[in-house]
Amino acid sequence: AEAEALALEAAAEYEKAAREEGRARKESRVDALFADAIARGKATEADLDRATDELASGAKTEDEIVAFFFPNAALGAAAGATGSDDAAAAGAAKKGRAWREGRDGRAARLVGAPEEEGEEESE
Repeated sequence: AEAEALALEAAAEYEKAAREEGRARKESRVDALFADAIARGKATEADLDRATDELASGAKTEDEIVAFFFPNAALGAAAGATGSDDAAAAGAAKKGRAWREGRDGRAARLVGAPEEEGEEESE
């Protein structure tokens, strides 16, 4: 019984250490992404502070922070996690004009929106 209790305690300590290591790895990934973005002028210290505050408060997870501030890094990680060998092809396809228009709403068709002044309805 004592050996079993020791084994359970050792397993719990191992799992705790593994969680902490994984958390440190993700935090270092977030730190590395922000350091690079700040150096390139793509992010500010305020963005880093906001992200670390959200992380510390538990409002967002590390993965959510990476997805919000660095969507391309999140997409690359997702492609790598699925084992896709077509990551380069997917990256090339997503950079197309149709992908951008669909993403930023340039091709959005408004239905039922009020008409602007000076325009007549064409129904």
